[in-house]
Amino acid sequence: MNPASPQDNMPGNDPGEPAPADSPADQPFPPPNPSVVRFVSACATLVMLLIFWWVGMNGVPPGPVNLPQVSQFAFRSAAQTIGLVIAAIAGFSLIGQASRGRRAGRVLPWALAFLGGVLLLEQHWGVALGFAGTAVALAVQEFVGRKPPDAKTEI
Repeated sequence: MNPASPQDNMPGNDPGEPAPADSPADQPFPPPNPSVVRFVSACATLVMLLIFWWVGMNGVPPGPVNLPQVSQFAFRSAAQTIGLVIAAIAGFSLIGQASRGRRAGRVLPWALAFLGGVLLLEQHWGVALGFAGTAVALAVQEFVGRKPPDAKTEI
């Protein structure tokens, strides 16, 4: 007879017991490795930058006069493309989180990512204010949600 492992006593392992809302069973995929995500993001950004650089140089006579304009086109196009991808992923995730009836604390980070992506896509003061308001709301929620350490009260 095998002794029960500590994972057998975890909530959500019993077939009759529902899994908690924040359990890994609630997520369709395991969380990715952050170093892999950073490497893939850096490679994708570099490839996009080179593609936009090549598109900007296509048909432009080479010379130092055109270099700043081509660089500006490449950086702006790459930032807008990255912003579009971030906004699309965060937007779909935001809709998914809201449709599951998640509380505001679980939805605010997705709203912040969505507004950050839109801000990269199009720089507008309204989006910047929404981004700042959401960031302040997230900071207030984090500050208010903290529990003070147990302190002995003196009488």
